[in-house]
Amino acid sequence: MLKDTVLVFISRNFQKVVSLLLTVMLARVAGREGLGSYGLLVTISTFVTTVATLGLGPAHVHFRGQKQLSLEEIIGNSFIGAIIFGLSSILAFSILRPYLNMELESKLSITIITLTFPVAILQSYLDYVWVSERKLDWFSAMYVARYLTLPVFILLGLVIWSGDVGIAFGLAANSITTLLLSLVTIARNLGFSFRVSLDAFFKAVRYGFHIEAGTVAQAVGYRFDYFLVKYFLGSSHLGLYVPATNWAEVVWLIPGAISTALLPRVSVADRASVKDITAATMRITFTISLIIGLGIMVFSHFIITLLYGRSFLGAVDALRILLIGTVVFSLQRVLSNYFIGQGEAKWFQIATLASMCINVVMNVFLLGVAGWGIEGAALSSAVSYSLSTIFLTVLFIRWSGLPIRDILIINSMDVSKILQQGSLIYRRIVEAR
Repeated sequence: MLKDTVLVFISRNFQKVVSLLLTVMLARVAGREGLGSYGLLVTISTFVTTVATLGLGPAHVHFRGQKQLSLEEIIGNSFIGAIIFGLSSILAFSILRPYLNMELESKLSITIITLTFPVAILQSYLDYVWVSERKLDWFSAMYVARYLTLPVFILLGLVIWSGDVGIAFGLAANSITTLLLSLVTIARNLGFSFRVSLDAFFKAVRYGFHIEAGTVAQAVGYRFDYFLVKYFLGSSHLGLYVPATNWAEVVWLIPGAISTALLPRVSVADRASVKDITAATMRITFTISLIIGLGIMVFSHFIITLLYGRSFLGAVDALRILLIGTVVFSLQRVLSNYFIGQGEAKWFQIATLASMCINVVMNVFLLGVAGWGIEGAALSSAVSYSLSTIFLTVLFIRWSGLPIRDILIINSMDVSKILQQGSLIYRRIVEAR
């Protein structure tokens, strides 16, 4: 179990590190406009994919675990879903596109990304095929491969076509290549037979739709501000906002891994044990997040200047504001495990939906009315992150009966746990090699 956890988090954090380095490369090669175009194109694809998949992937994992769906039905569902939801996404986005002010230098770039919606959706479903079969080593390998090739294809795209078209080409080429790699890998390791069953498909869709609200709300809350910055301020300002958000989210790298390592299988533990484990994880997570956040905040001017250049110094204030929110939000990444694991996911969904609404409303007001610039977008995210986290933290305190110091202030036992888990994770990584 721990080996799988380590592998998944290595792959996830690898993705974040590559994305961060890619923003540095694009800032140097394509400037603020190019980085803004990249941020918008990636966000469009990610947002549409998240919304359009309708929770089908997690539903497959659930029903496969319950032995209610076969592997052949899951693969068949994946293709049906990619066709139906992919084509529907292309149609819906094409209708809405004229009203969203998302055009870049060339209309071709958005068109290229739009046409890859079915590819991205199918890839999302195939990721969950590995999870449903408990092949997390292959899931992690495919995830790493996807982001390992991404900078190569984007650079190739920029060599062939300049500007946003080159970036769109690189993103599309990477999506198609990784999809083909996934199909070949699944065929060789799991077999590639599929069965089309509309009953199985709609069964999975109904279940997935039930759990999709929180996922959609998270997608909106995390990245909808990109759309609003582009809408109100343009690509150049979005190019400043992208590195600010990416560096603010560095805060989550290590705490995310700790959270997963210290909170395995909370759904099967008794309430008292889960309470203590959650509190310890919150203390450790908050402390590490605070240290990382303060470090980035102190050196933010140096980081931005060194990596991106002086033309990106406008990102510094937004980064510092965002760091406040991401440090606080690190607690929610732990609490989500607690509430979901204890069968109280509704509270997590309420907090997520409320955070989304606050974020969108504040962004519209601060960007569109007050004219605060990207600092307004940063403040909107920081406030929404903080309020939803405070809400869940207060609930946890009431249910657990623990004082606030036991949730936020680290102790010597926690330090011992960190050292023990660090040593164990290191051994697992060595074994995985």
